[in-house]
Order: sequence, then structure tokens, then C-alpha cells
Amino acid sequence: MIKISLGGLALTFFMYTYRPVMIQWSENENPGLTELLAFVILPKAMWISTSLLAFGILLYLLYTGNHGYKPVLLIGIQIFCIATTLVLFFQVRRVKHLNTLAPILLRAVPMAAVALYILLK
Repeated sequence: MIKISLGGLALTFFMYTYRPVMIQWSENENPGLTELLAFVILPKAMWISTSLLAFGILLYLLYTGNHGYKPVLLIGIQIFCIATTLVLFFQVRRVKHLNTLAPILLRAVPMAAVALYILLK
């Protein structure tokens, strides 16, 4: 049951990549390249990395006899680390509406912790 649920979770995380941006900009705000990166590209990359992490954990739990889960988890961790670094950079630059990334981080951080545990085990 856990394996089926984890597969569905990986698929759901991947489908969140196609979710539109839900930020209402006021008339005096002109979104530029920073906002494009922070609210369009970065969430998509984070959802894909979370999906990769869930899929890598699923591959680990399936006990296929090989170590095919390691590259998937490594790619997911690398994308997650780069995206988290960018989120921290945007936090320092005080980009508005950054709280819209909180739901992604609440799902990605536990997945990354489990993936790190599996990789360092």
C-alpha cells in the first residue's frame, strides 16, 4: 500500500508542475525577470525535484536488486538544493509574495530528508 501511495504521490507532485501562477499583481507592480524566476520557473523545478525524490524513494522500496534509485535521488537532491538556495537568495532580496513557495517547501523538505537518509545509509 505504501508503494502504490508513493507512486501516486510522485505523479501528483509532477502534475503540480502544470499549475498556473496564483499571484495577483497590483497595477503599480511590474513583474520582471526576478519574479519570473521566483514564481514560474522555480516552483516548476521544485515540483519536478520533489516528484523525482518520491519516485527515487519508490524505486528504493521496490528492491529491484540494482542501485538505479541512486541517480534519481541524486538528481532530485541537486535540483532541490539549487532551488532552496535561490529561495534563500530571494528571501534576502525581499521579493514580495515569496510565501507562495511555502507549500512546495513543506512537501519537498521531508522528501529530501528521506532521500539523504537513503543515500547516506
